Amino acid sequence: MQSPSCLILLLIGATPALSIDIITCNVTTLWISVPVPRGTASPIISAAAGTQNITLPSGDTVLAQIEFDDFTACVNPSTHLPLGGFMESSVQFSHGVNSLVKGCDADVGCNLQLFAFTDDLLGKIGLASVDGRNAKVQMGFESAVGGGSAWSGKDGAGMNATWTPAGEWKPAGSMSGEGWSTMRGIKTMNEMCCKKKGLFGHGPVKCECSAQVFEFGNMQVREIQGTAHVGPLFAQEVTGMGEWVVDLTDPGVLAYEVTTVYSAALSC
Repeated sequence: MQSPSCLILLLIGATPALSIDIITCNVTTLWISVPVPRGTASPIISAAAGTQNITLPSGDTVLAQIEFDDFTACVNPSTHLPLGGFMESSVQFSHGVNSLVKGCDADVGCNLQLFAFTDDLLGKIGLASVDGRNAKVQMGFESAVGGGSAWSGKDGAGMNATWTPAGEWKPAGSMSGEGWSTMRGIKTMNEMCCKKKGLFGHGPVKCECSAQVFEFGNMQVREIQGTAHVGPLFAQEVTGMGEWVVDLTDPGVLAYEVTTVYSAALSC
């Protein structure tokens, strides 16, 4: 889940030298966390980060995140400028320490986004600041009492998910258990951007934290079951397989549908 870039801050009249409120939206979102073997995750993260020093968390697995978002009624809190709505889907890794990146330390950790899709030009400009691999594609997101579906792109570049409820809607404050605690912690981590700098992106890789989610208001949560799919074009980077199909009831997989008022801040 991302927020717009420094360029957008300039366009809407904010001051990019500060960490400030930049966007508030209503959002319905699908949060899926999948354990990936450490031996698979390590070279993927290292390749994305180049020579930057990233220390993975301990354990045999690293958590990968699959996410689908439907943002509506977005505004800039400072100017009250309406920003419309957009959709996004992404794959990330949650990892530990990069001492060279402000806000990504042993106490906080970071999320490293591998790629993302959006259906809106504003969203694509924002994604360009936090992820070297992104695309503007057709997308859809439908949620109802009995379940939902989400999709983005097509063919080898596609992502999709279908789900049904595995529990009732609950206020986030009444959610308990290690699974929800883990997911909530992941979604409040800083975002790390690792991409090539320099003319036409041919310079050395530089990592920086691009955005920090600081508030989820009026959050409602329900556990879900179903299937998520990442097409072969990008699944090779995540799993080493031709495509990636996740059963949301598999051991270790965490899957929630969430509605919330989402607010984010950005430091440039």
